[in-house]
This record gives sequence, structure tokens and C-alpha cells, in this order.
Amino acid sequence: MECPCFSLLKEGADALYLIEIEMSTRAQPTVGQQADNKQPSSMMNFFTNAILSPIVELYSLIPDSILFGSLLLYVITQNLSYGIFSLFIFETILSHRLLSWIMIQTFGPQPRSADSIKCRAGFKTEQLDVKRMFMHNQYPSYAIFSLTSIGTYLGLSTYQFSDTFEAMGSEWSGRSMTAYIFIGAVLLTFILARMYACSEGFSEIAVAFIFAIAFGFAFFKLNVLLFGEEAVNFLGLPYLSEKAANGTPIYVCSADPSSRNK
Repeated sequence: MECPCFSLLKEGADALYLIEIEMSTRAQPTVGQQADNKQPSSMMNFFTNAILSPIVELYSLIPDSILFGSLLLYVITQNLSYGIFSLFIFETILSHRLLSWIMIQTFGPQPRSADSIKCRAGFKTEQLDVKRMFMHNQYPSYAIFSLTSIGTYLGLSTYQFSDTFEAMGSEWSGRSMTAYIFIGAVLLTFILARMYACSEGFSEIAVAFIFAIAFGFAFFKLNVLLFGEEAVNFLGLPYLSEKAANGTPIYVCSADPSSRNK
């Protein structure tokens, strides 16, 4: 004769088994729920692959892409400003090497990312053994330093001819502010892209940003002093000059009074 306690245990086990089956069935998502879960991930993948990754890759080629583009424009157009701008980028490279050497001698070498090739600013493969000049993985961030210096240079070039924009009428007067806004937007998105792709710290970015503004301002003034305003006149704008600026007398020719009687 079977003991009643065993039958009760068997019924309890069967009941627990049925409850587990029902709970597992409820936990499984339906086809519609699976589609809803896949939609945000697919949208994020599309945004990452179609928009974010190309922007990061485009920014990763800076400043080498800007340098060789400026040299090409100088050869094609023979515009002095593009040639001086290319010279300015070389000055930026050397100034960053000097800044990096000073900081290493002062604070010691800083730990760099293990994926340094991916985060290298400029072209990734050195050719013609020019890696001594284009090794940009030093501290502080060369990418932030270079683009901030370039933005400072272009912003000062725009400010140099702000009076000319105002004198040329309403169609030109707003172009200075538009240039400043675009330069700031490019710098902001570039910094965000570097933080996203290379995990550069805020302190490193701040150091590179501050020194880049200082070097960009200094080299801009030096180039204007050595080569004149034409060295930063990218748009070929006319110059404004006062009539009495050189101290010579001004002669005003009036109409001949006798000609009125004729």
C-alpha cells in the first residue's frame, strides 16, 4: 500500500513543474516583441556605421589631409595664403614635438593607449621614412593640438579682414560670425569624436587645447609680420586704407566754376 505522503509529494512536484512551464512560456518574447527589441539596435548600428564611423575616420586623417590639401591648392592656384598655411602646419608639428619633449622631461612619459595606431592623428602608414616628423602619438593629444591651432589660425585670419566684410555690405558682414560658429562646431565635434574613439582624458585635451591656442596665435602674428596680410588673405579680399594714413596731403579736385556758364 502506497503511503499518502508520497502521493502528496508527487502532486506537489507536478504542480511546481506546471508552474515553471507557464512562467517560462510567459517570459519568452513574442515575434512582435522581438522585432521591437531589434529595431533600436538596428537604428543604433545604422547611425554608428553610416554617420558616426565615417566622421571619426575623416577626423582621424587630420592634420595630414589638410596639409597635403593645402599644398595641392597652392600648386594649383599659386595663392600665397595656402603656401603660408602649409608652412604654419609644419610649424605646428615642430611646436608639438617641442612641447611634448618639454612635458616628458618635466613630468616623465605618459601612458598611451595600447591601440595607438588606430588613434594616430593623420595618415596611418608612414612612407618615404618620414615617421620622425609624423609620429603624432605623443602627449598631449596631437590631434586636438593640431586642429585647435588650425582653427585659431583660420579664426584670426577671418578677424583680420572683419572690417573689410563690414565695408562690403550686409551680404558679407555676417560671414565672420558664420565662420566663427563653424570653426567652433568643428572643434567641438572633433573633441567628442576623439573622446569616443580614443578615450583621451579631459586633462590631456585641456592641456593640448590651451597650448594650441597660444602657439596658433603666436605663429599667426609671426607669419603676418614676415609675409604681410596677403599671407592670410584666403578669399582674395581688398584692403582698406585711410586716405591720410601715410601722412601725405589730400587734394580735392572741384569742378571748374567757369564750366557752369557754358
